[in-house]
Amino acid sequence: MSKPKKRKYIALKRYGKIVSLLVKEFKQKNKGKKSDIKKIRKRASEIYGNFTDTPLSKITKKAVISAKKVKRKTKKTLKKEITADMLKNSEFLFDVPFWEIGQSVINIGKNFPELLVNVKTNKRDKTFKGITRYIGELRDFIEELREDVAIVENETGVSASSILFFGSPAYIKGKKKIPANTFVSFAIEGEEPTGIPKTPTLDLRQKEIIEEAEEKVETDKKKRVKKKLKKKTKKEKEEEKKKKEAQAKKEKEKKEKAKKETQKKGRAEVIKLRELKLAESKERTKRFEAIEKQMARIENMMEKKIITRKAGTEMLQKLISKEYRKGGKIK
Repeated sequence: MSKPKKRKYIALKRYGKIVSLLVKEFKQKNKGKKSDIKKIRKRASEIYGNFTDTPLSKITKKAVISAKKVKRKTKKTLKKEITADMLKNSEFLFDVPFWEIGQSVINIGKNFPELLVNVKTNKRDKTFKGITRYIGELRDFIEELREDVAIVENETGVSASSILFFGSPAYIKGKKKIPANTFVSFAIEGEEPTGIPKTPTLDLRQKEIIEEAEEKVETDKKKRVKKKLKKKTKKEKEEEKKKKEAQAKKEKEKKEKAKKETQKKGRAEVIKLRELKLAESKERTKRFEAIEKQMARIENMMEKKIITRKAGTEMLQKLISKEYRKGGKIK
């Protein structure tokens, strides 16, 4: 993991030195003028290709000024440089069941059209190049493969999911016109390719191309899954709609039932509260009537001079203060 980081760091220092030398040259030729850093950086990017393998100590002012613009290779041209052995540890070469072989061939065909892809069993041996869709010879081959697998299942009892194809790069023998290491092999167990090359050391640019292709494959896979989910039959959609309607109806009934129960409880509480208040009111009325009778009797005794006015006033005050202690002012 540390090596790629080191390379990136050196590349940055190399680029920085080129920019610095260009700025110095500009200041010497145009004294007093402000340098246009954008133009200088653009020029540095154009000539950087001349110094990708040059040590920092050998990047001189003379070499930078005399350097010519380097034409960059397009991604299409760069993809042609990717060979099968470079894909060894990528998402393009891994063990797959027979029903995923077609998609593996398409993934390589879309991203690396120059590579040959060979699929081999004990009965069949087919090579594809630049296949981007599941049609024609690829579709026919997969259907034949499906029949072979069904026969193996019936005769041996081996499950189709356990029949795997092993993806690997392979040498091409006896075909001089085709360059070495451009052959991807998906072979069933026992039918491995005769020669498997070692995985080469990839430079940063090659790694980026393969990583971008892997990301593209992953994006395409997500799109296919999304498309598959959308392709529901009319019957499935209707059933799903009915289920949703039934669920909504059930939820509505549940809410209405809960609402009615709440209302019922609420009414019962209101009635209970009213009864309680009425009972309190009756109790208070009785108490007031009893006080009025006592006060009338005391006043009558005072008029008939059975008790003195002073004693009668004290009796009335005691009666009133007693009711205050019971709670609330007498109205």
